[in-house]
Amino acid sequence: MNALPSQQHAPDQDQHFIVALIEELFARAVESGASDIHLEPLSTRLRVRFRCDGILREVQSLPQQWQAPLLSCLKIMTATLNIAEKRLPQEGRFELEQHGLDVRVATIPTSHGESMTLRLLNPRAFSQGLNKLGLDPNDLESLQQLLQRPDGLILITGPTGSGKTTTLYTCLQTLAAQGAKVMTIEDPVEYRIPGVNQVQVHEEIGLTFSHALRSLLRQATNKIMVGEIRDATTLESVLQASLTGHLVFSTLHTHDTASAVVRLKNMGASAASLATSLRAVIAQRLVRRHCEICTAYSEEMISKNPTCSHCRGTGFRGRMGIFEILLIDETLRHHLHHATSLDEWTHLARQRCTKSLHEDGMLKVAAGLTTVEEILKVTRP
Repeated sequence: MNALPSQQHAPDQDQHFIVALIEELFARAVESGASDIHLEPLSTRLRVRFRCDGILREVQSLPQQWQAPLLSCLKIMTATLNIAEKRLPQEGRFELEQHGLDVRVATIPTSHGESMTLRLLNPRAFSQGLNKLGLDPNDLESLQQLLQRPDGLILITGPTGSGKTTTLYTCLQTLAAQGAKVMTIEDPVEYRIPGVNQVQVHEEIGLTFSHALRSLLRQATNKIMVGEIRDATTLESVLQASLTGHLVFSTLHTHDTASAVVRLKNMGASAASLATSLRAVIAQRLVRRHCEICTAYSEEMISKNPTCSHCRGTGFRGRMGIFEILLIDETLRHHLHHATSLDEWTHLARQRCTKSLHEDGMLKVAAGLTTVEEILKVTRP
């Protein structure tokens, strides 16, 4: 672990030292390509960890007495957090202008003091276009055709941390660049997208997903994104919007494309409304990508210099998506409309997917982009 600024200062007496410490911490995180910084109080020290390509690794161990001034300074940078409040979780955000990042801050009290997570949000992650998502040419063409549909519902599914937000925002930015009026309803608004009207949910004052969506329909909006379908009320509003001339995007936390439809039915969606409104379901996961620098050298060169500064000797740098796309064609629409049993639907849907998540992952292994172990972490044969 590389050292941060000199540890011989007394941070509670030297505010400049704490500021320098924070600046160095962010600089190292950005250089490492980290998505999160975790400041975790332990019994005798403050542990600092970076999440790089989905993997947490410890980068520094700081003296326990630095915990309070360090977290207080970060709270001041966030502005909306209460420095004196250490008993309740808090959330906020601030801009890291020198690195072009938004930082989402979340604190939670633990047995050894407050733990803080800093999520580094990079708008450039979805500004490179649809062809950077990791879709193969056929799936990319299918997605591009879906974006040209005038109405209907497109679902993106997967667990937390599977890249759904990046895929959604890339689609929305593509549509906004084409001149469509795009609006979103989110909780929270993670990235700010130029040209897109984004609405933050505030349930405490009654601005729920379903309430906001009803208002959006009166804004002459072409394309709508609802961050997540969480309940039957939101689902009803989403389906109604997709049936009245709007192309609606949303997400569900399901394992694959077939189970997304099962989830919607269990939430109360009628067979007829699903058959009429649903256009496609896209399931995805993220896997680590082989380091481009390492793979550029022969095995002989790597054996002579096994430590790559680009990937820090891990062999991986960056992540890519693996995808499963279910296009709702006439056959599937017929089975939806006639209320095929859930078991029959699941079997039929899995047959008609372009390919499964596992199959897409293994194709990327064959192309030399990742490893079998990476695919088996997130999929089943």
